[in-house]
Amino acid sequence: MGYLDEIAKKRAERREKSSRSHDEYLATLGNDETSADELRLAIKWAVLPIFFFWVAYVGYIHLSKELIGVVPDEHVMWLAMGIPIVFQFIKAYCATKCLRAWHFKWYDESAHDFWIYTLLGVLTILAFVWTLKISFWDVKETANDNYVQQNTITLDAHLKGATADIDAQIAKLEAKEQSAGSLRTKKGGINWAVQPIAAENAKSKSALDAQRQTIVDAATKEFSTHSATVEKQAKSRGNFFQRFGGFGELVEIICFVLIGLLEAKLRKLNADKETQASPTPSANGIHYNGHRSPQTSYPPIQNSGRVIFFNRVEDTGEVRASGPTHEKPVPQSPQSVPQSAAGPGSIGADQILELLRQQLQREVANFKNPQAIPKTVAGRIHGHLDHAYNAMQSPDFAPSRAVGAKVYAYLVETVFKTLNEKGWPFEQDRSMCYRMLDVIPKEHQVTA
Repeated sequence: MGYLDEIAKKRAERREKSSRSHDEYLATLGNDETSADELRLAIKWAVLPIFFFWVAYVGYIHLSKELIGVVPDEHVMWLAMGIPIVFQFIKAYCATKCLRAWHFKWYDESAHDFWIYTLLGVLTILAFVWTLKISFWDVKETANDNYVQQNTITLDAHLKGATADIDAQIAKLEAKEQSAGSLRTKKGGINWAVQPIAAENAKSKSALDAQRQTIVDAATKEFSTHSATVEKQAKSRGNFFQRFGGFGELVEIICFVLIGLLEAKLRKLNADKETQASPTPSANGIHYNGHRSPQTSYPPIQNSGRVIFFNRVEDTGEVRASGPTHEKPVPQSPQSVPQSAAGPGSIGADQILELLRQQLQREVANFKNPQAIPKTVAGRIHGHLDHAYNAMQSPDFAPSRAVGAKVYAYLVETVFKTLNEKGWPFEQDRSMCYRMLDVIPKEHQVTA
């Protein structure tokens, strides 16, 4: 059971770390470090379609003959065209999914996934076997038979065409002999007037018969030679279509394998790049891998004599004001005037903080988007925070108190809280809080 439990644990971790849609997104995303995406697109949209329809045409040649007499004649052409194209799309879809399942280990996420992709692989193999049989064996026989039928006539038809002239002469001679009358009279005597004509006709017919036999012998020999030539040419035509279809199938398989390898490479490169840009899920050196982090408290901000603490409640993640409750608030004078409300660099700093707030508002909302990947969303949020935190290091960074306090409250009450709840806390959250408290002007009490 320990071994099976370990397998189940690994599968659960893999499901948690990535999703299939995200794998496909990374596998089809361009990367500046390689030209794999350009090569993948060239193969997918330039090379593969040629051989896609190449193989489909070979299937059309075979089925257009095999379906005759099986289905109505008006349906033969549409079925002969449609069936190979449908099978080509089935092959493309199943091959793509199977290769991605293999490269991205989808099959190992659960027992159901294993059998799903195993059966999908079997379906892919059967589709390729069926089209390969047509492209490599059946089309050869079909092309052979088609050529023979189109270029072969019967011996009788060949002889009839060869002896047409001589047969016409013999028929004309026979008609002349009949018109001359009979050699015998009605009383049984010899018709001496017809006898010379009959003798001449008999001599001409004998010559024509001999001439006809010569023509028949030559035509028969010619027919045998023609039949052998047609058979040889038909065999050559069949071999051509066998190579034509087999080569198309081979190139198609190579294209699918190449696309799968290129997608695997792109996914790895883009995943590594995303990992570098995404946050390291840690707080105080502890990694949470997308699980809620423990309670985190943030430094207070002083506001008109009051000290406000922002604490994180571990169980609920709520922000509450806490701190010394025994202190009484310092009474404010109606003539109090805020000092240093805005420094010389407040305009640029205010713009930076306001832009940060707007960016964070958009990104925090993406956590509720079912299509968004929490890790990627957190990575973008961390990127915005890093950029703003680096800007705060400038000695000229001096926001106004109104904007600074507003953004500080939003960071503590919403952004850091959400990141902690999602399990992707910002490592420099407390440092950023202290830095903001340093640059936000203090509000002093002025009494009359």
